[in-house]
Amino acid sequence: MPSMGPDLTVTVKLFATLRGIAPEGANPNGFPMTLPAGSTVRDLAERLGIPPADWKATFRNHVRCAHADALQEGDVVAFIPPIAGG
Repeated sequence: MPSMGPDLTVTVKLFATLRGIAPEGANPNGFPMTLPAGSTVRDLAERLGIPPADWKATFRNHVRCAHADALQEGDVVAFIPPIAGG
């Protein structure tokens, strides 16, 4: 992960099957995560241990975003897994 200044803190929200990867004691509806400045959505997913195949969509501050989007202090990032159904 890049380091281009002070660390940044984002709020992470996990949905459906991804809730199980929340750190122990963390609320999957929203918990803080500190990362080096310059980190991307993909860096955050890697830090959380979410394999790329396990997340379909990501939203940053309620707007769909790309995996390479850079994060900023105070962002709210939501990870949504692929949905199966019949």
